[in-house]
Amino acid sequence: MASCQLVDTRVGGQFNGGSKPLSCSEHLNETRHNAFGSGTLADPYSLCNPSQLQSLGQAGNSSDWDKYYKLEQDISLAAYTGDSFNIIGNVATKFTGHLDGNGKTISDFNYTSNGVNDIGLFGQVLNAT
Repeated sequence: MASCQLVDTRVGGQFNGGSKPLSCSEHLNETRHNAFGSGTLADPYSLCNPSQLQSLGQAGNSSDWDKYYKLEQDISLAAYTGDSFNIIGNVATKFTGHLDGNGKTISDFNYTSNGVNDIGLFGQVLNAT
């Protein structure tokens, strides 16, 4: 008789109705906004650090602006100064996704406009929650 073993390697994944807790402290250097989870209501992308929020705002990632996200810990954006933070959502592609704050905070966000419109953590949103 052959045996089979299933291994779920996704940190934020779920298997057989149980969930594995995400430990952000083990992933402090993760820079991809979509590293943990699948971006669905049942399995949102988990956000642990400022680099992941910065990644989400990159124009090349706008195809993920309609997905589900969840803050897993408080995030400070103090490292981003001037106009260095990638704003999430723009006129061409609005953020239409869902961000579950999960009782956590995003703090220390400062942005210098230099005459640019649509400034904020989210520049343009449409039906987002």
